[in-house]
Amino acid sequence: MSFRKVNIVILVLAVALFLLVLHHNFLGLSSLLRNEVTDSGIVGPQPRDFVPNALRYAVDGRQEEIPVVIAASEDRLGGAIAAINSIQHNTRSNVIFYIVTLNNTADHLRSWLNSDSLKSIRYKIVNFDPKLLEGKVKEDPDQGESMKPLTFARFYLPILIPSAKKAIYMDDDVIVQGDILALYNTPLKPGHAAAFSEDCDSASTKVVIRGAGNQVNCLPHIPLPTISFIGKRLQIQGTLLLQFTLTP
Repeated sequence: MSFRKVNIVILVLAVALFLLVLHHNFLGLSSLLRNEVTDSGIVGPQPRDFVPNALRYAVDGRQEEIPVVIAASEDRLGGAIAAINSIQHNTRSNVIFYIVTLNNTADHLRSWLNSDSLKSIRYKIVNFDPKLLEGKVKEDPDQGESMKPLTFARFYLPILIPSAKKAIYMDDDVIVQGDILALYNTPLKPGHAAAFSEDCDSASTKVVIRGAGNQVNCLPHIPLPTISFIGKRLQIQGTLLLQFTLTP
């Protein structure tokens, strides 16, 4: 074989290899984009196109979307992923996860969410700007460490997910043992802003949520006139059901 023919064969093989690599990378990028919609900020509505990748089941397009918000700090990503996985494993509902985190944690979080066990979930990463808390949060001298910004993310849910009329907020140490739809459908009376978890013993108030210590929880309601007086009690609640369109 002449030297010229050898060069042609090498060139053809190089082009074929390049096209193969390009095709593989394109498929990987398409898979990622179908599962995640990035967000450049936390204020105002953003375009969304939540198309799941290889869903375990067919979601009815007429089924109501259930927004579930979970705050994910860098040192507790494992807990957040466990909470998400427990919800996804126990429901056939149309759940969309809003994962609130700080900007320097987003890339690490995406690497977790790109695992095989979570590729079917629908999610959106929302960056929480700590500047929102400037002048609003005072350090507690009795507390050993400073308050973490994500502790206050639950107070900003109407800003973080402006298109939602109702949402569930969960801490990253909560595990769901049943269909999240049961919690989402908890009735809230007109003029009530939220229901939140609280340890209680009544069997009639059992729900599908269990937190640290495997304690049973109930969901007392927060009437609209008293919402401004709950203070730290709301701050420490691990599970919240909130509605953003209120009729007093």
